Amino acid sequence: MSQPSRKLGNLLKESREKKGLTLLQIAQVTDSTAQYICDVEHGRKRMTYELVKPWSQALGIEPAVVLSFILSEKQSEAERRSGVKLDFRYAPKSQSCSQVAAR
Repeated sequence: MSQPSRKLGNLLKESREKKGLTLLQIAQVTDSTAQYICDVEHGRKRMTYELVKPWSQALGIEPAVVLSFILSEKQSEAERRSGVKLDFRYAPKSQSCSQVAAR
């Protein structure tokens, strides 16, 4: 798995352990299995979008933080497949798309 998956897994595991929750407890909240939770925490499997909200709520993490890891992974995959580096930086309103693309 990619670096974002491992980083997300580390964040989820550390947050779960700080809250004193077990794999089984998170599995029950997310309606998944303890094995799946373990696999996500170790970067072996990807978290699905459907699990972002319940998992985030159980751990007290903002869903946007979790989504940023998932989207980063998707971006990395797209870059590997296409061979093109994608850049999603914010462009001020005063710049046109062509000005931003020229950077």
